[in-house]
Amino acid sequence: MVDKKFRSLIDSWISAALLFNVQELEIFVSIRHYAINCPGILTCKTLVSLRLLVDSEVPSLVVLPNLKVLHMSLKGQVVDSVRRLIQGCPLLEELDVALDLQSVEDEETNDAEADVVDFSGPSIKRLRIELWGGECTVLVDSGVLEHLAYDAPRHDGEHQVIFNVPNLTHFSYSAPAIGVNFIQNLNSLVEASIGAGLCKDQLNSRDAIDHLIRVKTVKSLSLRQDILEDVIYSDDKSLLLWFISMKALYDSQDFLPIFKNLTSLTLVCSCNPDETDHILSWKALASLFGKAPSLEALTFWKVCLGNVIENEELECLFSEALPICFIKLLKEIEFKFLYKEEEECQLKLIEYLLKNGKALKKMTVGHFLMPSVCRRILSFKRGSEDCEIVLDEAKKNFGDICDDLQETLRKG
Repeated sequence: MVDKKFRSLIDSWISAALLFNVQELEIFVSIRHYAINCPGILTCKTLVSLRLLVDSEVPSLVVLPNLKVLHMSLKGQVVDSVRRLIQGCPLLEELDVALDLQSVEDEETNDAEADVVDFSGPSIKRLRIELWGGECTVLVDSGVLEHLAYDAPRHDGEHQVIFNVPNLTHFSYSAPAIGVNFIQNLNSLVEASIGAGLCKDQLNSRDAIDHLIRVKTVKSLSLRQDILEDVIYSDDKSLLLWFISMKALYDSQDFLPIFKNLTSLTLVCSCNPDETDHILSWKALASLFGKAPSLEALTFWKVCLGNVIENEELECLFSEALPICFIKLLKEIEFKFLYKEEEECQLKLIEYLLKNGKALKKMTVGHFLMPSVCRRILSFKRGSEDCEIVLDEAKKNFGDICDDLQETLRKG
């Protein structure tokens, strides 16, 4: 935190950088309600990369003829701000914008188009939009855009998104499931990350399933597990998110697409015990795996198994959610993070996967592990003689111990 008395000093530092024809400028100030008092930033002709990590207001004049990368957090009249930014940056290739619409919720306007925020730029190839509060329509119309990330996970206003991006290759979506309109199919997609929620009073699980249908051509897919919970889990109507009954996903199996190109799947699980029935979420996975005949790599960001305690329950759950007929075809499995409170259950899962992974080439556990846990993992029976167990984080901290364990277990 920087004291308020240094605000003018910060502005003078920025001005000095501009005088020296700076090409790359990043500004982060952690003062509440701080506003940069340096209009020359957005008229600097030498800037190529600009990252303003502080709430900003866009002046009436924006002239950045050489700028290619722009990251900003906007407040105020964001519709006009976005328009001026894109028009003032003719060479812009990467745009990352956080929009705070809460600050203008009470402002009235007679302009029928005032709530349409247009991110269509002639040269923008990478676009990330983060939306907080308010009501608006987001428009992206581009034939050159390749990477698009849209993030509005807690948005509870009127939410409409219009995408016309026929050449998109990478897509990330974390927002309400409804209100999204794609003008053209996403047949060029290679990689996608989906976390779509169902807002209060929106009970049609097909809205969430539709997001999976749109990305059916991808080779790499990341699913926040709350999309599974959204369509199979029942919860209190007072919550912002509606989770539909477990039967909904099974009823929607006929609508699930076949991911014929999918070779890599990542699952990101929520570990909040108060909001999630993890058992039901796990049981929903099998129907997804059955639609991915070419899957070779499976990654878990977090593994949460709720209140499963008995080994017999774990075995039944694993065999139902991760059937052996699917596991035996996998070549790589990775655990990014082990949830400490459920370490024993997670180790049982690793053991199950190692034992039944007949084609497994590599098992990676990237989280920090104590030597005793490393020893257990390395001692698990492997269904594939060619399987290598990689303990990256553990090796950084206990390199010699891990090497000795590997060597001892290798010799038998």
